[in-house]
Amino acid sequence: ARRRLATTEGQLSDMRTELTGSHAVLDEIFTVLSARDASGRPLHALPDGALGTAIHYYEQFAERHAGDPEFALPVARAHANCGTLQLDNGDVESALHHLRSGAALLEQVRPAPGEERAHLERRAELYAALADAHSAARMLNSAVTSAQQETDLKTQLAGTAEPGDPDGARLIASGNLHLARKMLDAGQTGEAGICLDRAAAQLRGLEEAQLANGDDLAMLAATAFELGRNQRLLGQKEAAVKHQIEAIDRYLALIEARPEVADYSFQLARAYGEAADLATALGEGGEAATANAEATEILSELAELNPDNPTYRFELAGRLRAIASALRDAGSAAEAIAEAESATVLLDDLVTHHPGDPDYAHDAAYAHVELANLLAEARRYDTAVEHSSAGVDLMQDLLNNDKDPEGGDSKRLNYRRALASFYGVLGHHCQLADDKEGALKCFEKTERQYQTINELSGGDDADSSKGMAWAKDRIARLGGDE
Repeated sequence: ARRRLATTEGQLSDMRTELTGSHAVLDEIFTVLSARDASGRPLHALPDGALGTAIHYYEQFAERHAGDPEFALPVARAHANCGTLQLDNGDVESALHHLRSGAALLEQVRPAPGEERAHLERRAELYAALADAHSAARMLNSAVTSAQQETDLKTQLAGTAEPGDPDGARLIASGNLHLARKMLDAGQTGEAGICLDRAAAQLRGLEEAQLANGDDLAMLAATAFELGRNQRLLGQKEAAVKHQIEAIDRYLALIEARPEVADYSFQLARAYGEAADLATALGEGGEAATANAEATEILSELAELNPDNPTYRFELAGRLRAIASALRDAGSAAEAIAEAESATVLLDDLVTHHPGDPDYAHDAAYAHVELANLLAEARRYDTAVEHSSAGVDLMQDLLNNDKDPEGGDSKRLNYRRALASFYGVLGHHCQLADDKEGALKCFEKTERQYQTINELSGGDDADSSKGMAWAKDRIARLGGDE
């Protein structure tokens, strides 16, 4: 019996060693799959199916050892790695499931002596990934919560660093920058500003002590950009301009040092775009045109060199729309239409190839309506109707498919407000095209949408009340009340 027991214990020990080794192999695979360069692009060319295979093995490992206390840490890491890979693969729902599972397990694991710092690092990395997954799921408040947990853990890690160790400042800066971005997305501008100031103070300290490396300087440039964005949202345009000028100068220096890093050029283009929008708002048309031209040139080159990266084309479309608006205000109708048409083509292509991304559909809807207005002003009414109809269809699809997971899966009002407005635009264009029946139907839909918004807002929404009054007046003028 003792020999059988010893044999069984030996077999169990061998099995645990084999399983632990298997997980170590998986971790090595994850390191390869998740490796990114400074631009966020994969460092290694992967064979077709490699990502899916790794996800499958991680899921099997987590399922096989669920509930086994001895494997709690490897299972938590399997969930975390699987969730990270699924987020890269675009499967947001599955990513959230695995990242949440990994976070819950890691909270229960007690690190072995000497492993406390590594455990904090794992948890911070997991909550950073969970924040990004929440953002991808449009769960903006949850993204802030996860990023706050990440920042708190990084602050704890910084407290374990040796005095004068620059890694402590880097941890505080990276956590606060990530948290500020999530706060800005959630409209928490005041809190975001505090985090950005905290990040900037840490990074400027490294720079003044001549301890800042290239990544630190890139983070400092990003912090300047986000500070400018935050100031713009707060209505402090002059202060925002100063931050964007700093961001531009810093990205130019980074590009000079490392021209091969595409992300530096992309972020420079974004900073030029912000500067252009601010110049427009301040009535400085010449400066806006110059900044827009710089941004467009960079983005056009990036989009051409990286046809598989939709982010460059999306940002380029935004710049083209801004240029079209400026040209319209300057009275250059034909040039404005040409730029708006180019933007619409880019966005329609993005919607076709990325049908699950609401940002692309949202901007495409607005681009079509903006182009329709330009065409109507040029008396091209039939074509204007086509584009305003396209804008309505895109926004209607967004509303139909919309679920706010942080609001009981309710539909958000912003899509409904846009749709109400778009029906009004389409009705006006139908009227210009002598389609009285089509115009009447659109104005009736405008009225119904605004009525729904008013009801959902508790019957006290001034904008929807004005919209209903406008639609009723249009219907009356067309004889729809007879």
